[in-house]
Amino acid sequence: VFIRQFTPREYQGQNQVFDVAGNSDGVIYFTNRGALIAFDGEHWSRVNVPTTWIRSLYVTPSGKVYLGGTDEFGWCEFHPDSGLTYHSLLDQLPPGQNLGAVWSIAGQGESVFFATSENVYHWDGVKLTQWPHPHAPRAYLFQNEKRLLHHRAHQGLFEFINQSWQEIPSPAPITNTIRLVMVDHGDQGVALAT
Repeated sequence: VFIRQFTPREYQGQNQVFDVAGNSDGVIYFTNRGALIAFDGEHWSRVNVPTTWIRSLYVTPSGKVYLGGTDEFGWCEFHPDSGLTYHSLLDQLPPGQNLGAVWSIAGQGESVFFATSENVYHWDGVKLTQWPHPHAPRAYLFQNEKRLLHHRAHQGLFEFINQSWQEIPSPAPITNTIRLVMVDHGDQGVALAT
């Protein structure tokens, strides 16, 4: 087993990373302060994003890298001539609406959901749909082949059914926690941990 540690100086970023994902070509993406950082096994590259912290990402089968941060969300694509290029989705919000912090992203294929403190957004590649929720200090999504779940800190657990979010009756430790960890257990369901 060989482990190599890279310093912030080597990858030209901050030392705190919130999320990591890879694509089918073996490129690993890291969220960082104001940038998406990519590593292809030999070289580091980065694309600056107009936000402070990028907290979450999702890589589609086609290779788009969706990301969400503080008052910013969108995607990056790789172009052979210019490298990674960022495309913001802020222009899809209603005029005057503040996005807030994007805490979590979940996707199925090319379809992507973003969870913020105030809303859940769905981007299908053409249209942005939103579902308002009462303010929550944290909001996390979980997607497996059968279910899309959404935990809102101090509000509870919800499931996306028939184009709406349905509350799942849950005991107080699940409802009241700030961070719920959800792990897929195949046919046995989803394990929850506080």
